[in-house]
Amino acid sequence: MTLDDLKKIFLSPTLFRLETILSPRLVPVLYATGLAALLLWSVGHLFASFGRNFGDGLWGILEIAVYGALFLLLLRVLCEVLLVFFKA
Repeated sequence: MTLDDLKKIFLSPTLFRLETILSPRLVPVLYATGLAALLLWSVGHLFASFGRNFGDGLWGILEIAVYGALFLLLLRVLCEVLLVFFKA
């Protein structure tokens, strides 16, 4: 999805018509937003956990690996479910 596609979605009357299906075009935006949120959370959590002490920092790395992988898997499944739902 390019910047021109996003401009077409949000600045044209496509948003207010029901002739075209808009949701499958927005799923990649949702996925990219989820990935950005995961990245911001992991960097913030890393600095916060190492800011307390070194042992908490190592535990924070483990939390980032486990919860990050879980969130990434759930985000991917959610986006694929949305795509399948809108194709049906």
